[in-house]
Amino acid sequence: EGLPSARQQGWPFLRATWMEVLQEERTGGSNKLSPAAAEAHVDAAWRRRSDLRRELEARKKARYLATAKRRELASRKRLEHRAAALASPTARRERASATTAAASAARRLGRVEVRIAVAAERIGRFVSKYRQKRSAESLRAWACSGRKA
Repeated sequence: EGLPSARQQGWPFLRATWMEVLQEERTGGSNKLSPAAAEAHVDAAWRRRSDLRRELEARKKARYLATAKRRELASRKRLEHRAAALASPTARRERASATTAAASAARRLGRVEVRIAVAAERIGRFVSKYRQKRSAESLRAWACSGRKA
């Protein structure tokens, strides 16, 4: 069977198969391990990858939760849409007029904000002109006072 098929059957089966492979005679100069050494080798490899396994599990869980949340929102939206479709014509008209009223209020608020911005700009220009005029008058007064520049 080999390690790839053992891996598909889960860690306990993979561990046992891997330990058997490490205890076999092999060609190519690698030594066969004793049962205790094979067990230590396999368990050390398991521990080295524990952080990676935890990270992969966390990603898998996050993906599952995100998918579940997305499905729940889609289901809720479908139910709301169906409920709206089944609502009485009066309720639909009221909902439509409320939506229209809210949009109209938002447009009015937008126009008010524009008017406020224009007024603030005009006030700023007025203040700037006033300051320039005051500084020109004070400069004339200073020049007329007989002082030399």
